[in-house]
Amino acid sequence: MRSTIHHMGITVKDLDESIAFYSAAFGLEIVDRALFSGEELAYVVQVPGAELEYAFMAGQNAVLELIEYKAPKGKPYTLRNNDVGAAHCCFVVDDLEETYEKLLAMGVEFNAPPQTAPDIAPFNELKYTYFRDLNGITIELFQPSDGPLSLPQLLAAARAAGAREPTS
Repeated sequence: MRSTIHHMGITVKDLDESIAFYSAAFGLEIVDRALFSGEELAYVVQVPGAELEYAFMAGQNAVLELIEYKAPKGKPYTLRNNDVGAAHCCFVVDDLEETYEKLLAMGVEFNAPPQTAPDIAPFNELKYTYFRDLNGITIELFQPSDGPLSLPQLLAAARAAGAREPTS
C-alpha cells in the first residue's frame, strides 16, 4: 500500500502575510496558487459556502499548503500541544542557533530557547525548539544529530520494517 505524504495544509488568516513569513523564514517558494469554491468543495471540507484561496509552497523535501478561507471566516487556532487534534509542522535546519536568531529578529516569540537532547540513543544530542507562527500553529525547528532520529535513519528503519512484512 502506498503511503507517501503529499503535503501538509495549514489554514491561515491572511494568505499573503503567511506566504511572506514562510518564504522569509524557511525559503519556501510558491509552486501553485488559486481560488477555489463551489458546492463540491463545501461538501468535501464540510464548510457550507466555503470559498478559499490556497498556495502550495515547496521546500527541499516537502510541500506546505497555506489555505485562507475567504468565506466563511474561521475562528483563531487555540489548541495546546497536548490537545487531541493538535498538530505541528517540523522544519529541519542545519544550524538551529542561527535560525533561532534570524527568527527572533523577525519578531518570532519562541516557547523556549533551543534545547539539546541528551547524548543517548535515540536522541544523540539533537537540538530543537518550538514556536507558534502568525496563525497560532505550532512549528518545531529540529537540528538532527546522526542518531536514530535523523531523517535518513528513520526512513531506513521504515524501509527495513517494510521489507520484513509478508508479501501476498
